[in-house]
Parts: sequence; C-alpha cells; structure tokens
Amino acid sequence: MMAGGTARAHAATCNGTISPRRERVCICLLIASTVLTMLATDFYIPSLPSIAEEFRVDERTTALTMSYNLLGILLGQAIAGPLSDFLGRWRVFYLGVAGFAMSSAICAMAASLEALILFRAIQGLASLCGGAIALALINDLFDDIKRVRVMSLYGVAGSVSPIIGPGIGGLFELLLSWRFGFVALSICSAALIVVALIARPEEPTHVQSASFGGMFAAAKDLRTVIFALPCFWILSGVFAFLTAGPFIVVNSLNHSTFEFAILASVVAIGVMLGSYITGRMAHLRAPFQVCVWGVAALAAGGLLVVTGFLLEFGGSLTLLVLGAGIFVFNAGEGMLLATLPTLALSHVEQNKGSAATIVSLSFLSGALCGAVLAPADGLELGLQLIGYASLAGMCILAGWRIYFFR
Repeated sequence: MMAGGTARAHAATCNGTISPRRERVCICLLIASTVLTMLATDFYIPSLPSIAEEFRVDERTTALTMSYNLLGILLGQAIAGPLSDFLGRWRVFYLGVAGFAMSSAICAMAASLEALILFRAIQGLASLCGGAIALALINDLFDDIKRVRVMSLYGVAGSVSPIIGPGIGGLFELLLSWRFGFVALSICSAALIVVALIARPEEPTHVQSASFGGMFAAAKDLRTVIFALPCFWILSGVFAFLTAGPFIVVNSLNHSTFEFAILASVVAIGVMLGSYITGRMAHLRAPFQVCVWGVAALAAGGLLVVTGFLLEFGGSLTLLVLGAGIFVFNAGEGMLLATLPTLALSHVEQNKGSAATIVSLSFLSGALCGAVLAPADGLELGLQLIGYASLAGMCILAGWRIYFFR
C-alpha cells in the first residue's frame, strides 16, 4: 500500500500516461455498466401487465418488482463509494457486474413473483458497478477538461436508455418473452467482465482506515455537498415531469399514453444535446459559464411550460409547448450534469469513492423527491420546474463563492 502522497503522485501519473486505447476502453466500460443498470428498469416497464397476468397477481403487487429494485439501487450506491475506497474501484466494479449478471439470469428463471421481487432487489443492489464507481474512476483517471468531456459522453449515453429501453422491452415482449430481456442483460454483463479483465486501465492505489469512515468526511466537505445539491434539484424536476406527465397529457390534454411515450422519448434527446454541447466546448469555456447557460435553460424550460398552460392554446398546441419546455429543461440538465460532478469531485484527494457516493445519492434522492412531490397539473409542473431551476442556481452561486474565495 502507498502512503497518501505517493498515491496522489500515482494518480497524477495515471492521468498523464493512460494510453488512448485504454482510455477509450475505460470510458466504454463505465458507460456500458451504467446503461445496463438503467436498461434493467427501462426495458422492464412494458412487461409489467404480462408479468401480472403470468403470476396471477394485481398490478400493484407486480409494481413491487420495480420498487424493490429501486430500493436496491439506492442501497447499492450508498455502499459502493466507501467500499471502493477500501477494496479498490475495479474490484467493486467486478463484484457489481458479476452480481448483476447472476441476478439477471435468476430473474429470467423466476418461478414466482416473490422470487422475482427478491432477485430484482439483488439486481438493484448489484448496480453499485455504475453510478458512484463510474464517477470515482472518472475523477481518478482524467484531468479536469477530460472529466467534463467524459461526463458529457456519460450523459449522452445515459439519456439513450429511456429512449430505447421501453422499445427493446416491447420487442422482447412481442417476439419472445419478458424473460429474454433478463437473459440479454446477463449475457451483456458477462461480456463486460471479460472486456474489463483484458483491457481496463490501472487505477491509483488507495489507503483507507475503514471502508465507511470516509462517508462522514465526504459529507462534511462543503464544496462536494454544495455542487451535489443542484443535481438533486435537477433530477427532482425531471422526475416531476416523468411522474405527472402521463396524467397531464392524458387527463388534461386528452391525448393517449402512446403520445406521451413518444413525447418522453423525444424530449430525452434534449439531455443528449446539452451533454454534447458541453463536451464540445469544455476546452473553450470555464465550467461556471456552462453552469450559467444550464441554469438559464432550466428556467426557460419551466417558463415555456407555464406559458403553455396559462395561455391555454388548446390540446395539441399546449402539448407541443409542453414538449418544447421539457426539451429545453432537459438540455440544461445535460449541460449541468456533465459539469457539476467535476466541480464537486476535482479537489478531493482522499475518500474519492465516498465523495462520489454523495453525488450519486443526490441524483437518486432527487428522483425520489420529484416523484413524491409530482404536481397535479401542467401549470403547477411549470412552476415547480422554475423553482427547481432557481434552487439549483442558488446552490451553484454559493459553490462559485466557495470555489474562488475559500
């Protein structure tokens, strides 16, 4: 084991000497592991009615397979970072991907709903291979400019899952069975392990006195926390739309659930656009300039939604304005989520995994908050989005003062 100073020197060496090929492999591994864990939720949604019919249970009981999976993801992210500080990033990565592969295979063979619920929870727990581990490795292996670029690619790839996931699940459901989706996840995870064993880059050596002690130190780091908070507010806005959107589109605007599904897929492209723009201009603009543009996009998106419902254009036109507003909000999300993790983690020398867990948990808890506090109508949704944009902006402003004046 290295002393702290030697470990930092080794980290710096890694940043400078990682070969372009291994760099690309590392980025692909991190993106693929996170996308796989996201697909485990997104591809599964169209199959819920079939699962309820197969196991002869009601829809509410079937939904427990989703709830326990999300609970497992939350717990997995909470332990992933501190555990990686103690055991090493790639060991935890292998543990997570292997657990994900095995639990996915068992889900495919589940003979009862109880077994499916149990192994969906284990599958969520095994998602520790993405999220916090990916953030920590990106922080370990890349310098500031490359981190922003990698995070932008990460955002683009992450936004693909909600676009293609339900479609993939629907194809499995139509042509084969919902069980084959889990088979595909298991095979892809096993392939991921093989590629990682052959071509992954080395990681810096870490020394920690305990596996979870670093969480307390990370939680006291004001800069990490203040730049993680905007992620919480942004994801709250995203999931406010995802939760309330179907009811607004169907009940208030008199459109079908299929039209909402198309709307949700199209507006998700906004995240890709925002992430892509950030990656392209990472070397030209300071991160706080990107943050200003991102917050402005969040607020503009919320304002568009408010305008659409205040002026009552009518069903189709209001739906179009709603889509435009969410698209702009998502573009701001893409800009900020490619930038804020770098600002939160770039100064961290020790307990990087624990600090990455703080950021990752801000995403998950924001999503939960947005779903729980989802609005009842479109006007309230727009006002919520403006509120979340304002709170994110205030946190970034406070972070700017800490960044430059402390």
